[in-house]
Order: sequence, then C-alpha cells, then structure tokens
Amino acid sequence: MNEKENLHKNHRQRVKNNYINNGIDAFEDHKIIEMLLFYGLPQKDTNEIAHVLMNKFGSISGIMDADIEDLCTVKGISYHVASLIKLTRDLAKIYANERMAPGKTVSHIDDVANYIMKKYMYLDVERFGILGIDSNNKIKGFMFITEGTAGSTDVDLGVAVAKVLGKKWTNIVLSHNHPSGNLKPSSKDIATTDTLVRYFKTVGVNVIDHLIVCDNDYVSIAGISNYKSIFK
Repeated sequence: MNEKENLHKNHRQRVKNNYINNGIDAFEDHKIIEMLLFYGLPQKDTNEIAHVLMNKFGSISGIMDADIEDLCTVKGISYHVASLIKLTRDLAKIYANERMAPGKTVSHIDDVANYIMKKYMYLDVERFGILGIDSNNKIKGFMFITEGTAGSTDVDLGVAVAKVLGKKWTNIVLSHNHPSGNLKPSSKDIATTDTLVRYFKTVGVNVIDHLIVCDNDYVSIAGISNYKSIFK
C-alpha cells in the first residue's frame, strides 16, 4: 500500500471511529453523505462527490428523494451507488414503521398522527388510508385504500367499508396526505369525511378522526371547531 492509499484508508477509519464514538450529531450533512458513499465507492475520494450531491439536491432528504437517473448524472455516482442511496432511504422508512407496529397503545391524537405520518413518508401523490384501533387504544393495523394524483384522491365507499369490516375494526381513524404542503382541509375533504362517517356509522364502525398529513405535520379535522359535529 503506497502512502496515498494509506492516508485514504486512515481518513475513512477516522470518520468511522468518529461516528461510532460520537454519533451522527457530530457530523455535518456532507460528511454523512461522504461516509455513506464509502460503502459504494471503496476506492474513491467521496468527500468531493458528497459536496456535489449536496449542492445539486440541496439537502440529505433531497438526495434521498432524487430519482436514480438524476443521481447518476453526478460524476462518480453509478447505478450501483444510486441504488445504495435509495435503499438507505427505504430502510429508514421500514425502521420508522416498525418502531410503532400494531399492538402499540396510543393515548393521544399526536400518537396516532406520529404513527400515520410514517406511512406517508416519501409519497408524492395523494393516498387515502385507514388506521384501526381497539377499545383499549391499541393499534390494530393500517391500510391504504386508494392512490390518486399529486392533488387529489377519490375514495370508493363500498371498498373502504368492505376492507374495514374484513379486518373487524370497530374504531378507525381516516387519513390522507397533501403532497402540496398545504394542510388546510378542502371543501371536498370535509364532504368526503362527512359521507364516510355517516356511512361507517350505519355498519357499526366509529370514525374517531380524519387526519391530513404532510411531511412531519398534520391537521385533525375533528379538532377543528367547525367540524367537530361531524364525528358525534
């Protein structure tokens, strides 16, 4: 091993040791990406590539959310490395979901929202989902009912009711996401909520709330004074 290769190896080991000893909070964002690239580019200086990625996509989340084809436009990023980046993102989603698996007890709407928001991670189209909760406030499960476009999604009442009855859920929380970032319920959101609550009530299913989520934020329709009566 020549002197350059030895310095390269020692640098990587120092970075890894820093992570092991001090955790991720000790790293600037580009250093996190640099370290991730170690495992896809064992023989290259990944510091410069990490800076290019950060400059092009703006943030770690921007890098993780970028299409594989866009990632591959960066010099040094092959399809193999781009796949590693996307795998890292998807592993994070699985980890987040498993941290609150069915059977967990929820005591506040914030707990419910934290669980549901993880289900909508990385989605750029609207999807409508339903969470089941038992009489002891334990999560029974979650399922997506429909997938729409970036601006809307339609719910088939018959399908929604059939799936909930098939799971034998009697208490549910409705949810959908707003990829646009605007959490304000639309008139269509309110009308759909009212229809679903009424429809589910006829088959003995109690709708607790309807959450609109976006990234790490949410709005509870049942928590808006003008719409509380829908859920009574």
